[in-house]
Amino acid sequence: MALHLDFKESRWVRIFIPDNLPQEKLLEILDKYTDPADIVDEIMEQTKEFPLTQSLPDTNEFLHPADNDYQETMTLLDKDGNTIWTNSETKEEIIRKIRELIAKHGMLTTADLEMEGSPVYNSLGKDHYTLIETFRQLGVEVVTYVHEQETDTDEIPYEDLSVDLLKEILEALDYYDYAEDKLMDSCKD
Repeated sequence: MALHLDFKESRWVRIFIPDNLPQEKLLEILDKYTDPADIVDEIMEQTKEFPLTQSLPDTNEFLHPADNDYQETMTLLDKDGNTIWTNSETKEEIIRKIRELIAKHGMLTTADLEMEGSPVYNSLGKDHYTLIETFRQLGVEVVTYVHEQETDTDEIPYEDLSVDLLKEILEALDYYDYAEDKLMDSCKD
């Protein structure tokens, strides 16, 4: 075969806990570790048994780029392993999605999105930086600070932002959109 298509998916996996591991100890392990490989290692350390695992049937789900930090989840390769095509989202697609969400919700600020901090557009040193504060249909409003004092504001079109910044903005907007939809659904009940 000359071509092959690779894709990412998620699935549920069951870990069978050995009988000689008390529930309290298992809860301590689960509180301590977040990576399943670390959990299995610690169970082995505690019980001296290798826990069996099983992929649960009918739980596979294809991952979309939005589920994978907007990185590709499907790749077409030639027989030599060279990439011919991926489903990674282009800068233009990310901007289109941002604009759709802004059209749906209107102008938003970093406070509206409950972001941990404003995305950094530019930094010229420890005390001189420009932060993205407002999201509009055509672009963002940035505020420049020098020694924590606001010194300037400017409008920057989305096309002039890096892909990493656009991904950060889209992730925050996606979360906001999801939360708003959940809120609206709860109001219907």
